[in-house]
Amino acid sequence: MPDPDPDRKLDEIHETLREIGNKLGGRRAFWTGVLRGAGSIVGVAAVLILIGWLLNLAGFVPGLADQAEYLRGVIEEMRRKR
Repeated sequence: MPDPDPDRKLDEIHETLREIGNKLGGRRAFWTGVLRGAGSIVGVAAVLILIGWLLNLAGFVPGLADQAEYLRGVIEEMRRKR
């Protein structure tokens, strides 16, 4: 038996689609994604730096200390040239 009021059903469908669009679309979803991506990158970088620092302290990566000294020397030399 057909629905006696098809317009009411269409209005319900339209309202449901509007609610779905408000939840999924728009600028808020875009900026949420951007901030989550940036947070992920910063978090991964911080963890990698921490792991590298701990490995350097433990002596497993002795080359990092040499690299750091070399970079300090280069920076000091650049400062003196100014």
